Amino acid sequence: MSAMAIFHQLTSRTWSILSQIMGGPSGMKGRLLLLSWVMLSVFLHGQQVAEIDLVAHRMPKQVPSATSDTAVAGCESPFYKHSDGAVLTPESRPKLRLEVSLAKQTVHRGETVDAQVLMRNVGDEVVVIPWSVDPEIRQHPPNAVQQEYELGWFELELIAKNERGVPLESESQTFFLGSSESNPRSTLRLEPGQWLTAKIRFALDEKRILSVLLPIKPGKAEVSAQWHQARYTWHRDGCTVETGYFNYDYQEDARPVSIEILK
Repeated sequence: MSAMAIFHQLTSRTWSILSQIMGGPSGMKGRLLLLSWVMLSVFLHGQQVAEIDLVAHRMPKQVPSATSDTAVAGCESPFYKHSDGAVLTPESRPKLRLEVSLAKQTVHRGETVDAQVLMRNVGDEVVVIPWSVDPEIRQHPPNAVQQEYELGWFELELIAKNERGVPLESESQTFFLGSSESNPRSTLRLEPGQWLTAKIRFALDEKRILSVLLPIKPGKAEVSAQWHQARYTWHRDGCTVETGYFNYDYQEDARPVSIEILK
């Protein structure tokens, strides 16, 4: 039995006893006591369950390539197939709220900025996300015939009035979070009302690849965060290799923060 289930069971029993002592819930004292228990339940259910510092986590000096395919060794002409789509949930679409806070809100172009993203599950469904910084979780053994893993990442965007959103360059040591069924500790479970925080770093860099099409201009703007999550599949049958990429379709409520960009 989960901790939350135990709590609800104890709450139900306690309220039943108190109702008998106080003569039922019809009186004002009974109503106030009931409200207190409801507020306590909400407080315990809605809580921070994890935090991670993606700025401090350093990647190993040599990280195996996630696209290396050693499992088709011996095949002169391997055949590849690819499929993509969305991960569908049987219930309603999970809903996340993302709030951004900045270490400073007045910055120069080209400057790096530390930020914190708070991601809360504001829907009715449980959300399970990747939560491992180990890049090797994406690797498959040379003799494997199939593998499945997931990646999740935060993406920040600069939004100015009447302008297209500008993706911001990540300066965090770790960008992707991963998970695999072979490693049950690599996921994080967010119950409705629970949230996590992540420390990240980004740059207002004019040397980006997209800087010609989407320049960063001085003035007032907003920074918002998005959460991306995808499932990757890999399956080998003889010399045929089939790969898959499937996005999670979350509802996201982005709460941006104001920023002023100086020349």
